[in-house]
Amino acid sequence: MRDETKCSSCVGWSYEEKLLHIAPSGAQCRLLSSYKLNLDRGVDTVRRLILADVARFQEMGAQKYADDLKIVLACFAAECLSDASDCQEKPAPE
Repeated sequence: MRDETKCSSCVGWSYEEKLLHIAPSGAQCRLLSSYKLNLDRGVDTVRRLILADVARFQEMGAQKYADDLKIVLACFAAECLSDASDCQEKPAPE
């Protein structure tokens, strides 16, 4: 099995482009929206909240939920970590 770095380089995607190719579900978008309600506490704080939740759910054995949170984290990074001033609430798809 190839690792992500090799696969990304095979198709010529940069790290940011790879994040943009994620197609989150409606539930994942709603989850992201709920985390973004905490943006007044800072982008880094929200990132740490998501990471802590990923670790907690993995520890409990809830791998599917942890995987959902990893997608949420990738979407959050694509939207907010590249330029925090552009991070705004986006409506979840229906």
